[in-house]
Amino acid sequence: SQLISYWGYPYEKYDVVTKDGYILGIYRIPHGRACPRTVKLFQFYFLDEMAKYDLPATINFIIEKTGQERLYYVGHSQGTTTAFIAFSTNPELAKRIKIFFASAAVTTVKYTKSPMKKLTTLSRKIIKMLFGDKMFYAHTFFDRFIATKAVNSGQFQAFDWGKPDQNMMHFHQLTPPLYNVSKMEVPTAVWSGGQDPVADLKDVGNLLPKITRLIYFKLIPHYNHVDFYLGQDAPYEVYQDLIRLMEEYLQN
Repeated sequence: SQLISYWGYPYEKYDVVTKDGYILGIYRIPHGRACPRTVKLFQFYFLDEMAKYDLPATINFIIEKTGQERLYYVGHSQGTTTAFIAFSTNPELAKRIKIFFASAAVTTVKYTKSPMKKLTTLSRKIIKMLFGDKMFYAHTFFDRFIATKAVNSGQFQAFDWGKPDQNMMHFHQLTPPLYNVSKMEVPTAVWSGGQDPVADLKDVGNLLPKITRLIYFKLIPHYNHVDFYLGQDAPYEVYQDLIRLMEEYLQN
């Protein structure tokens, strides 16, 4: 809210309660300095739960609040991961999305150059010696990142709880289910950066053929992972095409 206020925009804050009892803070920019603009959301949680609870609750709240039947979804990095999970596993939710705009799209990180990937080669015992036990409190992002086998396998799958009985309890099967992006029927536009150490082009290249309704793709050679929202030329490289696609959708 301080960042929004700093740039001179008004904002509204709402609390949304998910089905599993968590309260999400949602910030809405009702209009720009002089005219209406779009909604912005800020939320952080674990990907499986975010896709199952947080994102549906947020979208349903916005639809109820605005009276719109459908909306545009703009996601970056983790926001794209959550959307790919939600829209491919929840067809009713997917029907409420006009276009899914994905920048720095992440579904797998097999080829990521992020330093955190190197930690996946170390044992938990060594990690605890280096960072202490607090890094492994239940449900921490660090714990889940190190534990997941999907990091090195290149599989887009639910969190692996590490034991067949735990997976059976959560998923009703011995292994975590794979997320099938090809089942997602939402029109999707993707932007990728040639210098992105997280969303590597090889991972993105494996993702694109699975998007059945890919309506737009742009590779920006000089972009890294954060340039999509911090880059001085982002209005030219990303936003003008995003707005154009919205306008074309309205015309059709």
